Amino acid sequence: MGQKRRGRGNIASRFTLLFNNSRNSSPDAGPLKGNEMNQQDLAKILELHALWLQGNKDGEKANLQKVNLQKANLREANLRKADLHRADLRDADLRNADLREANLREVDLWNTILYGADLRKADLRGARLWGCLLHGATLWDPRIQDTEKEVSN
Repeated sequence: MGQKRRGRGNIASRFTLLFNNSRNSSPDAGPLKGNEMNQQDLAKILELHALWLQGNKDGEKANLQKVNLQKANLREANLRKADLHRADLRDADLRNADLREANLREVDLWNTILYGADLRKADLRGARLWGCLLHGATLWDPRIQDTEKEVSN
């Protein structure tokens, strides 16, 4: 008999824990450089995005354009149809993330872990994929013209 899967709990609290663990620095390290976004704001965006995907009128599509998410732990994050145009996701962990139909144009995915991520119909035009780990990722019908590629399995 298999193990029971733990409940995921509140999206905001789950993301706060993941975000704190991904920074590889003390809790007093300060905000991200570049287009800054604190963990509470990002958690709220993900929570509203989940509502939007469910068709809830209180929801809102995630707009993470040009946001610095370096080293962020976004495992199993639901970023389906999210706008991440020109976001910095270098060294981020997006294992098993749902990125279907996401706008990933010109996103920096240098050394990003995308094991098992779902990238079906994602727009990856101009994305930087150098050193990106894609083992088990689904890349059905992605848009990849003008993409810098050197990926690892």
